[in-house]
Amino acid sequence: MEPQTLFKIVGAVVLGLLGYLFIGFFSGIGGAVIGYFAGPPLLNRWLHRY
Repeated sequence: MEPQTLFKIVGAVVLGLLGYLFIGFFSGIGGAVIGYFAGPPLLNRWLHRY
């Protein structure tokens, strides 16, 4: 599996769970969608910092 695909999945899961826990179900779905698209650049930046 490509790293970018993995980052998309991780981003979707993490933001989806956070949105679900803090705000509720629909924001969890929104967080998952945002995480899917925003996850790779954010994770890339985070990984390259260390």
